[in-house]
Amino acid sequence: MRYGWNLDPERWHDLERTISKYKWTRAYLERDFATSVPEESGIYVICASTSNIVANNNRLLKQAYNAIYAGQSTNLRRRFGSHVRGYGEVKRAKNTFGQLDFWFSTIEKPFLSDVEQLFIDTFGPPANEKNVKVHIGNPIPAGRILRENK
Repeated sequence: MRYGWNLDPERWHDLERTISKYKWTRAYLERDFATSVPEESGIYVICASTSNIVANNNRLLKQAYNAIYAGQSTNLRRRFGSHVRGYGEVKRAKNTFGQLDFWFSTIEKPFLSDVEQLFIDTFGPPANEKNVKVHIGNPIPAGRILRENK
């Protein structure tokens, strides 16, 4: 399973072309910001910055920023609330980085899975448990497998 940014420039161009069609908004992943998130379907990306955990004045670490989790929801506000309450790897990220950003855009339901997968394939967010898309081929009859293995 690959984690981290994709190194294929075409993947980044695909992502840029896709997300430029939508309006993106940031809310801090805190209860007080729930009303700024609509109750519509959409895609969201939770991002973290190291600026809250860096003890000294290291410029590089203070500016590091990355996607921690990418997801989709038929109700962004409800999903926002579940992440605020915290569970799994996003909860661990919140404990590590403190404040997290919740970037979101309303997107029609038929496009949710494709756009979400594009984010996962491009960013490789570490809190996504499944960040690999699997394709299963046509089944092979058991008799054929037995004959080929003799």
